[in-house]
Amino acid sequence: MSAAVSEPLAVRVYDERMREADERGEVTQRQSPRRWRWWSFAAAIVACRSPGDQPPELGSGPPPSGSAQAPATERLPTVDDRAELGTADPVTLVASAKNGRWVVACQARADTDGKNGISVTRDIDRLGGDRLVPFVFRGGGPGEPIDALLATSQDDRWLAILRDDQLVLVDDARGTRSIIPDADVRPDRSGVSHLAAFDPESKRLLYLHRAGDARTVVLRDLAEQRVTDIALPPAAEVQLMPGRAERWTQLRYIVRAPPADVATDARARRDDARGQTCGGETRYRGDSLAHDEVTRDVWLDTETARVRDDPTIIGFLGEDEIVQAADKTVRVAQREVVRGACDAQILAVSADSLRVVAACGAGTAHTSIELFGPGVHVVLSHRQGEPREPPIPRVLATPYVCLAHVQCFRLEDGQLIAIHGYPYLDDARQLLTRDRGEFFVTDTATLRTERLPGVSGTLAARAGNVVAIGTHVVDLRQARVLGELPAPPVAVDVTGKALLASAARKGEIAVGPLRWIAASAAAP
Repeated sequence: MSAAVSEPLAVRVYDERMREADERGEVTQRQSPRRWRWWSFAAAIVACRSPGDQPPELGSGPPPSGSAQAPATERLPTVDDRAELGTADPVTLVASAKNGRWVVACQARADTDGKNGISVTRDIDRLGGDRLVPFVFRGGGPGEPIDALLATSQDDRWLAILRDDQLVLVDDARGTRSIIPDADVRPDRSGVSHLAAFDPESKRLLYLHRAGDARTVVLRDLAEQRVTDIALPPAAEVQLMPGRAERWTQLRYIVRAPPADVATDARARRDDARGQTCGGETRYRGDSLAHDEVTRDVWLDTETARVRDDPTIIGFLGEDEIVQAADKTVRVAQREVVRGACDAQILAVSADSLRVVAACGAGTAHTSIELFGPGVHVVLSHRQGEPREPPIPRVLATPYVCLAHVQCFRLEDGQLIAIHGYPYLDDARQLLTRDRGEFFVTDTATLRTERLPGVSGTLAARAGNVVAIGTHVVDLRQARVLGELPAPPVAVDVTGKALLASAARKGEIAVGPLRWIAASAAAP
């Protein structure tokens, strides 16, 4: 449910200039520093309105008073690439940089359940046993304990973490860590999963700020330290969604929602945040909406701080809006691409000659997947399925699209691509497929296929075009096996190095410490 904005969004821009002594960790602070108290979420729930009432408009009312503080910066220890990561305890990977410079992993280093020493068991959708704690590793060593990993930038330079109820920004390139004191990091019903986000261009950090009852989304330029506050009216919750398309990201503005069941005790909040990061039972709760919620999804241009609050916008393709009108017609840059008779759910779009992949008949149980574009309309497949919440369109960076991991089609003309077996990875120019236990790489530009001899197992890790399948490390771009490992790795980097655990126990997660080795090296 959404209403168009009738006037420009109230935006306040504050310019922060770093002192020459920034190298010593000193910065200029903005005015009005403040300490935050824990605030009851029940007080923020918007009073019920009659069905005819409209939610308040974005940007209506005066902007909040006061301003945020500039982050205090400190130097981090020099990276030691030769040292092992972590201790000889159960360990599970959360994330790693494609260049291998940093790793976020969870370890259980204490017997918190009083049973059988330190151990963590793996179930289908959760972990059991001793409590896992997330750690950030830059190079090797014991790592830094944190409460949650909130976001990482697409270029792997920046990490946003939660520690001691504070938002901490890590700049891996400069080796610095900054506390952002004005960030509002109180969890909501989704926990901590939507408290911070980086823009798709890795240039800006988005987080929340509150002064009294006034809430803003803060857009911080990471290079220039320029801060833009985007004022919002009172709401139950505001969630920052991950970056979607180039400079556009999404804000989920929850106007009305049931009361949140959120812990107010600091230790309980910490345990809950760590559980989300480390794969506990709260990890996936943030992506579903309650049936009685009223939400508005709006789009934020992170370069200009311009907000597009228009319910007909379902995504962006570069600078161009993807709009679905009330009659179900889909337009891209004012150009009709999908007729209203399709009753479409848009699944994917491509800027290459403008192509749209849509599920037609989305309001019924019978749908077909069809390809649309100027002079092109091809039915790719027929299927049966229940209606579902419309997805945000996937922006394709490939000259093909694969459906349900069964078939792949050229976007140019919708023709079926001849492949060996079934698609295994379908988001790169090199298409990885599997047929009766063997793996193949097809270059979708030349349609040339190479077999990967001796490679078997499941996908263990990936960094760009380098993947680990079972114990083999493969360069997809060259369709070449780089080497074999003594065990399946927990991560790889773009040079072909692999991150291995020391051991694995049946029914339990792997045991540390972790160590980087070359693809063909034997275990020490």
